[in-house]
Amino acid sequence: MKTLYLIHHSHTDIGYTHSQTTVRRFHIGYIRQALEILEQRGLASGFRWVCESFWGVEQFLSVADEQERARFARAVRAQAIGLSANYANFSELLDEEVHSSLIARGTTYGHSIGHPVDSAMTADINGFGWGFCKSLRDNGVRNLFTCVHTHHGMYPLQLQRPFYWSGPDGTQL
Repeated sequence: MKTLYLIHHSHTDIGYTHSQTTVRRFHIGYIRQALEILEQRGLASGFRWVCESFWGVEQFLSVADEQERARFARAVRAQAIGLSANYANFSELLDEEVHSSLIARGTTYGHSIGHPVDSAMTADINGFGWGFCKSLRDNGVRNLFTCVHTHHGMYPLQLQRPFYWSGPDGTQL
């Protein structure tokens, strides 16, 4: 028997499927729904939600009241809600400095609530700028979970397996 792990998460497609305003509303709603489920089932129920990008978390925090922000922070510390150091899904055109400053938003928030963010997630992004690896590493991120967008990029390997990434400066992730 094999073990199958599912990642229940939000996906951040700003401008691809809906306007930024609509996607913002969706992500705020996703987090609120996750908090409601956790309120009903309990933090130790086994339900997990992952916020693919920190942009959605920022949008939620900007409208949440103090009680909602506290509930969210408790759920993150209990590992019932996962945070990604990835800010949003960008093209490979962003440079290292921009990536680093955006990644720092998520890692800084994690530290502020007592839960270091050491992983990043992206979905259906086929390319990253050279500085992305170093920016993640410089912000304390050790793991990147990603997947290809098969409609555009197809499968690079017949058998998918972990990939250990080295940036042009030798930085490894």
